[in-house]
Amino acid sequence: MESSQERFEYLKSKNYTLKLLHEELGRDINIRDPLPAEPVLAEQLLCSRSEAREAIIILECFGYVSCRSRSNNIIVKNFNEPPNDTYQYFKKLYDSSEDFKKFYISLDGKYKEGDNLPGERVLAKSINFSRQKAHELLVRLECFGYLDINHGKPCKVLSHL
Repeated sequence: MESSQERFEYLKSKNYTLKLLHEELGRDINIRDPLPAEPVLAEQLLCSRSEAREAIIILECFGYVSCRSRSNNIIVKNFNEPPNDTYQYFKKLYDSSEDFKKFYISLDGKYKEGDNLPGERVLAKSINFSRQKAHELLVRLECFGYLDINHGKPCKVLSHL
């Protein structure tokens, strides 16, 4: 299995918005500084708001950002440091987020390596989530190395769920 550093580098190479955000934040922001709001980031990076949100979620998975609902997202780690081990984040997320736990359990054991997942809308409907919530949870699973997400193609399972 890939190290967290290798996984983060892979996601940066694949996700242009994440790469831009990582480079931009590495220059101008210190630990405990709030991130600019998603619409502001999207405007600065010339991307959509959903692309900016996806990049922030990935940064959270690797320990650079603390995301808070209805509050500012905060920088919690210097961008020059290596990413955190994602296993600890996965365990914390699984233990603390009912949505993530429900989503993971709904997929657990149903798909093996190489399988394609159903579309986001189908997954969301099957567990009564919004498509956006399903997408955010899929992005987190991609961070942990379980999935490979490519726009316009089915999500491919990389590691047994």
